[in-house]
Amino acid sequence: MSPPLHFSWRNFCANDTERVFELLSPAAVRQHLTLPTPFLPKHAEEIVSKCMTRPLPHLAVTVEDELAGCIKANIPANKSDNEVMIAYWYGVNYHGKGLATAVLQRFLSLLRERYPQLDTAHAFTHTGNMASQRVLLKCGFVHRGEIIRFQGEALPFAVLHFTLNF
Repeated sequence: MSPPLHFSWRNFCANDTERVFELLSPAAVRQHLTLPTPFLPKHAEEIVSKCMTRPLPHLAVTVEDELAGCIKANIPANKSDNEVMIAYWYGVNYHGKGLATAVLQRFLSLLRERYPQLDTAHAFTHTGNMASQRVLLKCGFVHRGEIIRFQGEALPFAVLHFTLNF
């Protein structure tokens, strides 16, 4: 594998909507995400708006100054502020290049530094998303099992639960 792509991150801005739509439109990206079908520009606008207003980091990941994806942290509902849920996605042109692993490693360091009260990170993947599972394991997450319900609601598909102790 070639070295990971050089990346940076920044806050999202309203001008990111068109690029988010472009990145999330291919079926190869959407197959592992929970997005509306059909995925419309208004959905991309909603994603960007949420990313701009969340209290924990929701960062636009860039490669050569072009938006490549997103990494974000949320405090799960019904949890204390010492637990965080991590999620990320990248455009199909950035898959398989080490970007997700490099970004997640740096993001976890950022969270440890900014939020010393955190003691547990959670992440979830679709059962068929082997690439994301490898990323999580490389970054120290531990597979906790398959779940079919989340926050009391049945999921339309099974997902795998991973945790990381800070």
